[in-house]
Amino acid sequence: MNKDTSITLQYSVEKEDYIKLFSHSPVIRKLKWFVTFATLFTGVLIYVTMQLTDVLYYGNKIRIFNEKLIIFSLIVFIIFCIYTFRKSRRKILNQANENYKDIYEGRSFTIEYDIEAAEFLVGNRRKRVPVDSQLEIFKTKKSYFFYWRKSLEGKIFLVPAYGSNEYMNKLDKIFEYIYKEGKVKTRELDK
Repeated sequence: MNKDTSITLQYSVEKEDYIKLFSHSPVIRKLKWFVTFATLFTGVLIYVTMQLTDVLYYGNKIRIFNEKLIIFSLIVFIIFCIYTFRKSRRKILNQANENYKDIYEGRSFTIEYDIEAAEFLVGNRRKRVPVDSQLEIFKTKKSYFFYWRKSLEGKIFLVPAYGSNEYMNKLDKIFEYIYKEGKVKTRELDK
């Protein structure tokens, strides 16, 4: 690619930044919502099951607000919530660590912004990430997180928000071109 039509950034990625990038990705956010709703549904299911057990096994009358069942179901629900959220957080962290080792650890990462095509070429495989309405950029104190598409086929990468003067000039130029396209806005992640 012609140096006049592209801007190349090369940098290393810190593990904590990648874990934060991965944890805030659209797919993981959807997964967290799914786990939350599944847990709430399971809580209601536990209460209904206990209510049916009380009626069928003990022959008691149906009471919607059975205090003992509510307390017992709430305790089981809280234990289930703690277990589920810890397990899902652990799985997310394990996957983030594994991805970091495969993609970033001990390597220099390169992105190239093609000015004419208005797209990023990411990593050694030069995966194309167009600057369009499907691209979301989040700014943290230390990095910019780029998320393209909200599906499993989406691409994520990060760019440090600090560096040498040459690096910062290149980064400013990239954002100048991105904002010129007018399809992408940057949002703050840390408030």
